[in-house]
Amino acid sequence: MDKKIELEELQKDYEYYISRLKKEHRVFKKRVSIIINLIVPGFGFFIYGKSYYKGVITFLLFYSYTFFFFNRMFSDIDNIFQINYIPPILFYYAPAIIVNLVSTLFVASLKEEE
Repeated sequence: MDKKIELEELQKDYEYYISRLKKEHRVFKKRVSIIINLIVPGFGFFIYGKSYYKGVITFLLFYSYTFFFFNRMFSDIDNIFQINYIPPILFYYAPAIIVNLVSTLFVASLKEEE
């Protein structure tokens, strides 16, 4: 009878440690997903394992805006260093920054089913 009680206590302890490790793993995975998404927009969705379509759309939007930005910036290379030319350049890159920040918020708000 005494061994049965010890086994039940050990089982409760193991279940507690396993649930704690699962929670720590979820928190770590979310943290890594957010950091990766800040560096490479869209990849946070893939790391977290949810919303692959949002990840692809974010990736395509961010890099199409970035391509448009560099295409526009380097097409008129003579005017880049003029003071009055800098605000329009930043205006072209604003959508890419917005896409990056919004996708990071989406990754941060993802929930994991248990």
